[in-house]
Amino acid sequence: MLQDFLTTGQKIPFFSVKEYLDDQSPIPEDIVSPRILTKRGLLVLGGPPKIGKSDFLISWLIHMAAGRSFLGMTPSRPLKIFYMQTEIEYEYMKERLQQLQLDKELLDIAANNLIITPRVQLSFSSEEIDEIKSTVRERFKPDIIAIDRVSRKGTYVQWEVDPPG
Repeated sequence: MLQDFLTTGQKIPFFSVKEYLDDQSPIPEDIVSPRILTKRGLLVLGGPPKIGKSDFLISWLIHMAAGRSFLGMTPSRPLKIFYMQTEIEYEYMKERLQQLQLDKELLDIAANNLIITPRVQLSFSSEEIDEIKSTVRERFKPDIIAIDRVSRKGTYVQWEVDPPG
């Protein structure tokens, strides 16, 4: 059921508890289970500076791109991932990736499914976001878009990428 929400004219869906209980349609498959990342979901990784968030994220993304479990988080299949990062220059990203102590088979699978930008400077204006979304969808069609790091106060980025299939 959709109803106009207050005076904005925005349609807001709402359902009775009975409707929820009676709905026997299948629940969409998790992109990363158990309920870590769902279709159109948002996952935020945070913590104090220099604690290793980027290294953790890189390891997690490689496992997800290879379709392998990581700390109990399991992708539904090998995932296509676009990782846009704003901190690490090309040479240092190359060094980090080459020093990873990961299984060669895992890296071989992930290598074709994970695209990583070198350091990019973005204002995250709506025009930039639209251009990036268009380019990424056209050239790569990822299951996940990861951004490291969005730290500008008041900046909120929401991208909706329809998973293949």
